[in-house]
Amino acid sequence: MSNPFATVAKTLLDQQVDVAGQLLAMLQQEYRLLKREEEGDLAELSQQKLALVNQLESASQKWLASLKQARVEITLDGIRAGLGTHDPAGSQGLVASWEKLGELASECQRQNTVNGAILVVREQTTQTALDILRGKVPGEDTTYSAKGRSSGYTAPNGSGGTLGKA
Repeated sequence: MSNPFATVAKTLLDQQVDVAGQLLAMLQQEYRLLKREEEGDLAELSQQKLALVNQLESASQKWLASLKQARVEITLDGIRAGLGTHDPAGSQGLVASWEKLGELASECQRQNTVNGAILVVREQTTQTALDILRGKVPGEDTTYSAKGRSSGYTAPNGSGGTLGKA
């Protein structure tokens, strides 16, 4: 006799594992783009990532609803115990799929953190270059006069020091 919860749970877990795997592959592609190891459009990739995150969120909501319906406690230990109860012999692979999903989620989080750090460094580098072009001392805070005008760095010869005025 088959267990209806186990069948639904396996389908939902497999969907989440599939989408999480696609998301990880996309994050790895984003990393290669950020490192300039390959060509591509980061904006388009970001839209695709967002679509995968939305798919994962939807699948996750269905997963949580099925757990609640099966009266499984929504904690790590509760889910592991509930999956073991509904698939005691492990023939459905519920616990293995659950663990695989956790591994993929951790790897996605790690890769996203790395990608975010690269973006922060790029932003700082770009800001420094813009500051130099505007004649400001890089890293120096901009102050404003009572009239709301910035009082950035001015070259000693009074030229303003910007490359744009050269």
